[in-house]
Amino acid sequence: MSLFRQLMLAIALTTLLSFMGSAVVSLLSSRHYLEQQLILKNEDNASALALLITQQSKDPVTIELYVAALFDNGHYELILVRDPKGKTIVERKSPPDTGDAPVWFTRLLPIKPTPGHAQISDGWKQYGTIELRSQSKFAYGELWQGATSMAGWLLLAGAISGWIAAMILRRLREPLSRVVDQARAICERRFSTIEEPKVPELKQLAFAMNTMVGRLKTMFEEEAARLEAVRREVNYDLVSGFANRMFFFSQFSNLLNKSDESAGHGSLLLLRIVDLAAINKRLGRVDTDKFLKILAKSIETSIELHAGRYARAKRLIGRLNGTDIAVALPGFEDAEVLANEMLRSITGNLSHLSDGATVVRISFIDYLQGQEAGPLMGQLDGALAEIEASGEEKPRRCGRGAAYYFRAVGAAVGHGHREWLAAPGGLACRRFWQQEIAAPGVPSADALYRGGRMANCRQVPADGNASANDCGPGYCRGAPGRQPACGGSQFTGFGGQPFR
Repeated sequence: MSLFRQLMLAIALTTLLSFMGSAVVSLLSSRHYLEQQLILKNEDNASALALLITQQSKDPVTIELYVAALFDNGHYELILVRDPKGKTIVERKSPPDTGDAPVWFTRLLPIKPTPGHAQISDGWKQYGTIELRSQSKFAYGELWQGATSMAGWLLLAGAISGWIAAMILRRLREPLSRVVDQARAICERRFSTIEEPKVPELKQLAFAMNTMVGRLKTMFEEEAARLEAVRREVNYDLVSGFANRMFFFSQFSNLLNKSDESAGHGSLLLLRIVDLAAINKRLGRVDTDKFLKILAKSIETSIELHAGRYARAKRLIGRLNGTDIAVALPGFEDAEVLANEMLRSITGNLSHLSDGATVVRISFIDYLQGQEAGPLMGQLDGALAEIEASGEEKPRRCGRGAAYYFRAVGAAVGHGHREWLAAPGGLACRRFWQQEIAAPGVPSADALYRGGRMANCRQVPADGNASANDCGPGYCRGAPGRQPACGGSQFTGFGGQPFR
């Protein structure tokens, strides 16, 4: 049983006992008062009747007439006249009557008044005695009416007292409920203060809880700040703010392996700072850090201006070592445009620190989910080596990535590459092609045929005549040594290059 129910029960029992005690005392007092009134009435009526008979002749007929007249006009239970020897002269008696009061009530609170006694004189001699007892039904009726009225008032007073007690307990419960909610919020790491109630004891409790919450909040914030600082120190380069090598490759590998159609392909760029050691020697440590921060800001600005919303939100940028910076843009296709813009922005922003010399070299490649990060980075590194050997500054694409061929197939069958990639069988074709096309170049018709077969894609009949049902997005069509026709589109090659 809850504390508030116990308090309500205790209040109810206390109120009931106090009301019942007052009711019992009041009823006993009323019964005693009525008994005393009946005793006095019996004595007075007996004395009055004895005086009346004393003044009259003492024959039995006259006495009986007086007794009968009083008994019939009053409410008496017994009128008895005896001679001095105890012999009954006149007797009038009626059965006991409780009136409107129930029998159980008369048994619970019996009224037993003492009968009234008086002597009848005949001159100087005693003629007899009178015993008189009045009816008790009027006293029972009055006592019963008082008891019912008192019970009604007690019930009303009990209901009012219960309502007042409930209001008081509710007023006490609300601050305690707020304290409980505050404690639960602390378990969920939500630190909120509560209003201090006016009740002194509860006010102290609320003040203590608010003080504890403030201290816990400060402690958790300090601890979270320390953890964030440690995390950034472990996972990020302190100068550029980009991810370090280990963290970048961990995130990029997860990106390549997870099943997300919106990030099924993308672009990967590798930027290499030209002769960073010489720059550091020439500028010094402070200006070299400034150089790297301007470079990082230029990369971020170029991505914000030229990449799509999804690529901006999901981008990964990492400083792999002192000179290499990798940029992964999921769902992004125009890597060449971005690379050129990035080169222009970096060159312009660092012209005052580079003395007009080449600052960075950039290579880029398209990637697909399921590929490995190592081979992709190897191709980018080889392209940078080729740029350095040739003395060029223009960004270079690493051959024809797999994503390029999927776009070419989509264009060849009259559909956009997004529809082709998302079509039934497209994922299976992609996985097969990633295995078949390990190096950049143009796939053979034989590879197309095998890709279609493994992906459960429809193939053109042996005679090479394709029907309308054989054309559509997501179907890898082809036969060894053949160039099928679909809706008038010929597979003359990808990007204008013939099949090998």
